[in-house]
Amino acid sequence: MKNAMMILAGLLACVVLAQDVAAPVKGKRRKHIAGTPGYEQLQAPINGKWFRIVNGQGDVPNQAILEASRIFCGLFDLPLDFVDWGKTAPVRPDEKAGIVVFLDGNGDGPSLLVAPEEGWAVVGVKALKADNPTPEVLEARLKKEIWRAGCYALGIGIEATPSVLRPIAKPKGLDMFEDLCSTPVITPLVRDSAIKHGLGRIRIVTYRQACREGWAPAPTNDAQKAVWEKERAIPKNPMKIEFDSKKGR
Repeated sequence: MKNAMMILAGLLACVVLAQDVAAPVKGKRRKHIAGTPGYEQLQAPINGKWFRIVNGQGDVPNQAILEASRIFCGLFDLPLDFVDWGKTAPVRPDEKAGIVVFLDGNGDGPSLLVAPEEGWAVVGVKALKADNPTPEVLEARLKKEIWRAGCYALGIGIEATPSVLRPIAKPKGLDMFEDLCSTPVITPLVRDSAIKHGLGRIRIVTYRQACREGWAPAPTNDAQKAVWEKERAIPKNPMKIEFDSKKGR
């Protein structure tokens, strides 16, 4: 699918748009307001578990793996817990991570091993480079396998349309896929599965909305201070709730 990456880029761009829950604004006006003091974009605290990717290989640069991981989680609004090459972290779900993808650079297992019910997957880098691919081909294979591992770990199956979620018989089969990702069709399935695995969701709001929800950081400029004080101010004439002894309420 030649246009899949274009679609992905468009959807990913939508992820970073600010969303003022109480007063949503669209189009050019939203872009203008998002840059106005007091309306800065903030990421809400994560309510749930994270999607962890442990980079346990050094053949493909860490930055390339981080970029692919951010695109995957960014498209589906999943909080990413990325573990850099050379660092260690649990490679199975735990109190923090609801789904784990481990990029294994030392094991002799298959190129992809998945346990969807338990929420984890292992990508075997040795298997991906068994036929001595060029560095560019190996990087492309690993990025595609990250996408497959993430989706399969979430329980998302084979796609009917051409994408990296189509069946392959050996690692070299990954090379036939022109794009590095699946199609947008699976997005609602991924989000539904993420909820079942207890994953949180990335949510971007304005400073004003953060004040309304009660988690905004202390103001750093006059505009934020004005918003802070307005949202926290006690009404001059607060609503009174009177008890009616006859009605018992």
